[in-house]
Amino acid sequence: VKTGKVRAAAEYPTVDPNDYASAEVEDRTSSIFTHWFEPGSTFKGLTAATVIDAGGQSPTSTVVASGLEDFADGARVRDSFQHPANLYTLTGVLIDSSNVGISKFSQKVDKQTRYDYFKRFGIGDGTASGYPNELSGLIYPADEWGAQTTLNTSFGQGMTTTMPELARAYGAIVDGGVRMPLQIIESCTKPDGTVVKPEVAEPERVISEATSAEMRAMLENVFLQAPYAKTVAIPGYRVRGNTG
Repeated sequence: VKTGKVRAAAEYPTVDPNDYASAEVEDRTSSIFTHWFEPGSTFKGLTAATVIDAGGQSPTSTVVASGLEDFADGARVRDSFQHPANLYTLTGVLIDSSNVGISKFSQKVDKQTRYDYFKRFGIGDGTASGYPNELSGLIYPADEWGAQTTLNTSFGQGMTTTMPELARAYGAIVDGGVRMPLQIIESCTKPDGTVVKPEVAEPERVISEATSAEMRAMLENVFLQAPYAKTVAIPGYRVRGNTG
């Protein structure tokens, strides 16, 4: 998070570079860098950071949200579980992973602002990590979002990203609001002993330090209070995150 340097990346099926022929052809690359997906509820963290930074919200701001609601222009959003109308704080929305709740919070800013923040987080632009044929996510311009997509993008549907893009975005969320360039190569040494280092982009501020501090507290509360808290707990460590 501090440097943007990837020290480990785990996936399965995997490939042994010293015995690549033993792996299936389609597994002889990194799915992490060459596949995209709808991020789902992990994207709620980006939406929360946006509405705090640009929409005047705080971890204790509230909305009323039930398990299924109809919105304007025929849009409809449901949660993964049934529940009556709850008075949700923004932190509570992340803890319960409420699609309806984050949809309502997303309306605290206009859709162009949300799109602009998502792009500042690096969604849809790749990471320039240097991995061959690295894929980029796909998020359509805000003026092409219909009523349903406008809400769906707040909880990671109707668009795609990649694991490197998402990891880099969360790095910015928790590390003072600064997005670090992603780097998988430290340096290369030529046969003559010359050391060559890759060109790396400059860090870029996405959200304020204050917003980042509030997000750190919120994401820690998610892993302390969600139903799966005991599952993700690591003795001796303070952990933060969001499921998807």
